[in-house]
Amino acid sequence: MIHNFKGKNVRMFLNYGYTIGQAIESSLNLKLEHYRHGEAVAFSMLCVAYMAEKFFRIKNLYKDHVNLFRKYDLPLHIKKFSKTKEQMLNIIYRNISKDKKRNHTGIRFLLLNGIGKPKIVSNFKEELVKNSILRLIK
Repeated sequence: MIHNFKGKNVRMFLNYGYTIGQAIESSLNLKLEHYRHGEAVAFSMLCVAYMAEKFFRIKNLYKDHVNLFRKYDLPLHIKKFSKTKEQMLNIIYRNISKDKKRNHTGIRFLLLNGIGKPKIVSNFKEELVKNSILRLIK
């Protein structure tokens, strides 16, 4: 389901990158502060850029994000620390499923259908969301 970016959904624009980012933060021991909040949101932006490319069949959105993140020295990979990639993925995905932005069609993600073209999408297959995260875990 795609929602138009108007009216009551305007606040969602500010949530670009937050859904998976908050799940990443919740997945790590906060006492150790592995990543700053902005870094976790940046990981999420990489994930949703990948998801948008697949969903909207557009090119270079992920690459453009990576280039921008390199310019500002943001991390591009989630460290698995003492966990396996699969354990880390399952913890993050479980935290996403608890997200408050869930509605009757699933978890809502803000995607870009190109620069300046935000769309709220909520009917993703689990596999696409998991693949977007798994490719970042090192």
